[in-house]
Amino acid sequence: MVAEIADEHRPILTAQPEHDRARVLGRRVVQLVILLVPIVFLAYMGWQRRWTADDGFINLRIVRQILAGNGPVFNIGDRVEAGTSPAWLGLLAVLDVLTPVRLEWIAVFAGLGATVGGLAFAIFGTRDALAAGRPGRCTFLPLGALVYAVVPPAWDFATSGLETGLSLLWLGVMWWLLCRRVAAVERRGGPPPVVVAIVAGIGPLVRPDFLLFTVFFVVALLVTCERRPRVVIGVVASALVLPVAAELFRMAYFASIVPNTAVAKEATRSYWNQGWRYLENFSGIYYLYVPVTVLLILLALGLRRGESPTGVAFRRVAWLVVAAAVLQAAYVTRVGGDFMSGRMLLPALFVVLLPVAVVRVTEWVQWVAAGIVVVWAFGCAISFRPDAIVDFDFVAENNRVIDERAYWVGAAGSTNPVTIDDYSASVLVGDGRYAAELARRGERVLILTALPEADRLMPIRPGSTVPVVADVGPMGLYAYSAGTDVSVVDTFGLSDSTASHQFVPVRGRPGHEKYRGAPWVIAEYADPAAPIPPMIPADQVLAARRALDCAELADLRGSQQATLSVRQILHNVIGSYGLTKFRYAPDPITAERELCGQSG
Repeated sequence: MVAEIADEHRPILTAQPEHDRARVLGRRVVQLVILLVPIVFLAYMGWQRRWTADDGFINLRIVRQILAGNGPVFNIGDRVEAGTSPAWLGLLAVLDVLTPVRLEWIAVFAGLGATVGGLAFAIFGTRDALAAGRPGRCTFLPLGALVYAVVPPAWDFATSGLETGLSLLWLGVMWWLLCRRVAAVERRGGPPPVVVAIVAGIGPLVRPDFLLFTVFFVVALLVTCERRPRVVIGVVASALVLPVAAELFRMAYFASIVPNTAVAKEATRSYWNQGWRYLENFSGIYYLYVPVTVLLILLALGLRRGESPTGVAFRRVAWLVVAAAVLQAAYVTRVGGDFMSGRMLLPALFVVLLPVAVVRVTEWVQWVAAGIVVVWAFGCAISFRPDAIVDFDFVAENNRVIDERAYWVGAAGSTNPVTIDDYSASVLVGDGRYAAELARRGERVLILTALPEADRLMPIRPGSTVPVVADVGPMGLYAYSAGTDVSVVDTFGLSDSTASHQFVPVRGRPGHEKYRGAPWVIAEYADPAAPIPPMIPADQVLAARRALDCAELADLRGSQQATLSVRQILHNVIGSYGLTKFRYAPDPITAERELCGQSG
């Protein structure tokens, strides 16, 4: 009888484990789908809003110069670092060599792929740290990742030709590596500390201001390591290899300790009132303080209760990362932010959300918080937007923070302007192609785009290494369409050190505060024997010519234009700090008096 009962129930007993395995597998699939929601959504929206910004074409032109053998410069023969991210330029150059894809599309695919990859690393890194050593059933919701994925500037700058996507990829990979270290802290496993430190050292090559993130990541790495002097020294030394090498190259090649963009934007000076305007624009439009506050409270409660089985290590790493994000946002605010809505604050938002990219939900308080974040996410994705742009002349308004993508989409007359051909309706592209045609015809002229057409062309200075020089404002579209043989002088100083080293008399729109007027351009590039246009004061041109040959201004130009011999390299390295700090008056007559010691 007993044997019959046993036989009757044997199929049920043997089938039960199969049923349990199917249920566990189903639960894991559902969990994976939930974790993938922010990734898929960000990828979709980034693709829907694909584009290339005017500043993105600045990077693409530098890549063209690199591949043409002219070096990482904007203009031939002028060693000025117009790109902010050496890592992004290098990646684009390599991909352009290895793939047959058009460069503008390479930037779109690389930027979007890096953005999505960075978010994926953030999600699965946090999930691994929270789940480490925790058997049984866990419910994870990607709340922090969702917050980032639904913010419209995250969609816009997933492409754009700028380095935002690469920034997120590096940040996400660093967090994932740290989480792998935390998850294995009890068994002394995980990625080798030296490898993690080398990856951390890439930060300043992605963006110079990411040095702050690198410092905090290295400290967080040391939290997961043994405290032996040999280990600490090895980690610090490994983290310094790439930044130190890159900085020595910058000093030797560009005669500067920071990119020229940092000089043009005065990235070491305080501009708090504009910075607060920038911060309020980003946080206010999207009500970001709501989800960020809720999630940080959840983080604090979870760490206090010891929800992470890795205990002290995860708690210290999490708070170090949050502190790094706060300080980065404070730095961006201090220097005045940017004119593109949200762009400069996206990395800080991403980093502050890393420890809560995924949240383990077990109690009603956490479910309530999750509900608040999800409701906010729907509102942000569907309806939170900056004011619509109807007047494209507003760019002249100094302090306005703008929806950069909306502006250039309107200027191009295209929903997704990616290639230079998509911008054919823009006068900048037409003028750039006209400059390229002049160069092909063998003309040797200076183009003063701000002057009336009758006075726009002047003979170029004898001995110039380039046939055509153009003085422009927004330079990306113009320069890319003009080609590498045309030198494009940026009025605002992003690609031109003569303009970038001017004093800023009155703070205004970030990145557009310095203005090198026509007298300086004519003095530097026009044939001295040519008549000066009637609307340009001749005394200012003459004063500018003399000032260009005096003191630090002459040294600056020589350091970036002279043949790069061993002696010149040593001169550049030794003088780079002083040249970086050097500033002169924008008025030519005042500059001549101060630099040359005479009154013209």
